[in-house]
Amino acid sequence: MNTRQVAKGDRAFFAISTAAAMFTMFLVLAVLVFLSIKSWATFSQQGLAFVTGSTWDNTTELGTFQLWPMLVGTIVVSILGLIIVFLIFFLPGGILKIDYRKLLAKIRGVKGA
Repeated sequence: MNTRQVAKGDRAFFAISTAAAMFTMFLVLAVLVFLSIKSWATFSQQGLAFVTGSTWDNTTELGTFQLWPMLVGTIVVSILGLIIVFLIFFLPGGILKIDYRKLLAKIRGVKGA
């Protein structure tokens, strides 16, 4: 049983952080509703092929735009990035050793065009 008195500052922080979290959830829900409404015509025309197809045709009036190659590219790049972060920062002994001072010196040495 906790009989400790809660400070006013703690209550205020809890109230503000709760309000911020609820506002964030509301914004995410509003974005999902907006995107669902605006994309309804595309999903009703193309169905699941919108996500799984690879056609990109803007010659027709409505156009056919499908996302599979972009989704695969995004996933591959993300996985490669995670692997590189693991190899540099989390692997014991580190396979990839980077001298950050030399790297920063090289970046500073690059002159703008």
